[in-house]
Amino acid sequence: MFKLLWTSVLFLMCPMLPALATVEAAALETPRKVELKIYVHDITEIDELAGQFAIHVLLGSYWQDPTLVSADTEPRVWREEAAMEQVNSIWWPMVEFNRRTEPQALEHTLLRIHPDGRVEFERQMNIRLSTSLDLHKLPFDTQRLKMELESFRHLADAVELSLPDANLHMTKEISLLQWRIGRTTTETKPYFNKVYDETYSRAIITIEVKRHHQFYIWQMMVPLGILIGMAFAVFFLPPSDLADRINVLIASLLTVVALSYSLHTDLPKVPYLTVIDWLFVLAYVFFGLAMAGMVLIHRMLDNNEARALRLDRRLRWAYPVAYLLVTGCVILWVTA
Repeated sequence: MFKLLWTSVLFLMCPMLPALATVEAAALETPRKVELKIYVHDITEIDELAGQFAIHVLLGSYWQDPTLVSADTEPRVWREEAAMEQVNSIWWPMVEFNRRTEPQALEHTLLRIHPDGRVEFERQMNIRLSTSLDLHKLPFDTQRLKMELESFRHLADAVELSLPDANLHMTKEISLLQWRIGRTTTETKPYFNKVYDETYSRAIITIEVKRHHQFYIWQMMVPLGILIGMAFAVFFLPPSDLADRINVLIASLLTVVALSYSLHTDLPKVPYLTVIDWLFVLAYVFFGLAMAGMVLIHRMLDNNEARALRLDRRLRWAYPVAYLLVTGCVILWVTA
């Protein structure tokens, strides 16, 4: 009777065996979940000339490993070199930062394995990454510094990264006086690498940093405005003193060129015009227009002195008003 019952059970389960095998295989092929945590302690440098930035960051990786389940009551802990040796002896996702420009400087390492098989691996390091900077709105710009994290050992079908918003921590103050921290965002998605024909799981952290523009206002815009005001003041000199007018205008122009050279020494050579570039270009254009206006008025003095003096009075106000209007429109257009 027992034999007959057992044979019946096996007969009923035979059609289910392929399905059970398929489910088991699918479970084995499911990518392992790896949770990340990022704590940015400081942004130590933003190199605009090289298109790079340096940060001091804590990177945490957390995953479940059934093979490490133990009967212990407390988690096992390793630190520093011992932690690196131990993590290399077990399975780990090897999550690293993309676009590094130099080897990372590892400061502290912590490995913690809980009795239930949960693994916590944390590294505190200094890294230098390349980034894309958009300087069209300089000095009123906001830069978005991107950090990309990938597993350097496993593809997307083996490891799936996650970075909850609660796991992203950003310091409120950084050591760079020229910048202040803005919004931070996270994103995780598969990334297909066309070169290697492979797909990776990637986590992207974007940090907005806003430039303090007060330095450029006081060190560039105010002196530039004073120099342009001095150049336009030549129209208050007698129209017949063309040599004196030209001397004042050329002296102002050379000073503006020197100011531009000193500012652009520390700025990247980009193939487009920033707000700073537009201000200097407009200054050069109006210097040229002022020179043309003075020559025209001087030539008109011999034929029609009254008309020449009338035009001279109009230009002394028209030039500064036009410069302010054009400059304001260009700044609004570029920063919009």
